Amino acid sequence: MEKIKAGVIGTGNVAEMHAQALKNNPDAELVAVCGRHGDNAERFAERFGIPHAFTGLGEMLAMPELEAVCVATANADHGPSSIAALNAGKHVIVEKPMALSYAEAQEMEEAARRSGKLLMVGMKYRFTRDFQLLRDLVASGEFGELYYSEMWAHRRHGHPGGTFASKKDAGGGILFDCGSHFLDDYYFVAGKPKAVSVYCANYNKLGMRPDMKDPRYYVSRASDGTEPNEVEDVSLSMIRYDNGSVLNMPLSFTLNIEAKNGEEAGYRFCGTKMGAGHDDVEMKLFSDFHGNMTNTTFYTPMVHNYEEEFKLEIANFLGAIRGTEECLSPAEDGVEIMRVLEALYESAETGHEVVIKR
Repeated sequence: MEKIKAGVIGTGNVAEMHAQALKNNPDAELVAVCGRHGDNAERFAERFGIPHAFTGLGEMLAMPELEAVCVATANADHGPSSIAALNAGKHVIVEKPMALSYAEAQEMEEAARRSGKLLMVGMKYRFTRDFQLLRDLVASGEFGELYYSEMWAHRRHGHPGGTFASKKDAGGGILFDCGSHFLDDYYFVAGKPKAVSVYCANYNKLGMRPDMKDPRYYVSRASDGTEPNEVEDVSLSMIRYDNGSVLNMPLSFTLNIEAKNGEEAGYRFCGTKMGAGHDDVEMKLFSDFHGNMTNTTFYTPMVHNYEEEFKLEIANFLGAIRGTEECLSPAEDGVEIMRVLEALYESAETGHEVVIKR
């Protein structure tokens, strides 16, 4: 069986993860990279042994042998690059968030329909052991009624800066960056319920904190204070779903909290028969046994592994192209997440709950 010839659009950290996963997969051949700047594209190509480096997307997409691309650019380029690739007859996996707006996500989905090619959204946490187990427990009824969940991520000093600080390039701040993941994680675990209303409060207060002398987690790319922060660094959200459940989602790039090692993240899923929690170390299940409350851990801890998640995600993308696997993160799911994100930003701007009309 011939290898699928693939390319990467973007030359940043996430593009590197896609490239490494493609290089390590026996079903793929990495043949091209496209970056905004020629030097970056050339260095990227040299590092990963890629024969063709481009600064013009049209030139790369004109390669007749190119079959699939990974879009790992700044958020603002996700939609245009994906649509261009689909129109050129290429399969696409696009990083989260899928687009800058719900309307743009719909345009991407329509481009995939017209082309007959696969459009997959890079939601890598769908490939973790814990979320797949939780999805199965909820679907089987062992969790009981899932009615309350929390997902959080906080950094004391963790604003990435660069394009992440630009409203034009990123579209939003911590809500776009981490919230897109968490909304999808919940959607996946809970059996894809539809959000019916949202409330959100966003703040831009501390920014990149260039005056900090002892950052433990993250030094933004412009730590001298010359780089403006145009996006929210704190976001607090509550989402109600059509199955009666609620998701509470507090997030921050920079916040005056203790945050061990500079960052803390985790989740709780609470059902009538069982609960689950992850404290950024491992997942545990909470239930009872003959009237005794029990906490269950796993022989092999349920931990997240960045490289492994990209490896499994790319393997699923390639398998879905061949038709040997079902795409685990299809475009329609990404469109739904964009609908909820857009409603959350509307709520933050108006200061009111937003009802999602369908």
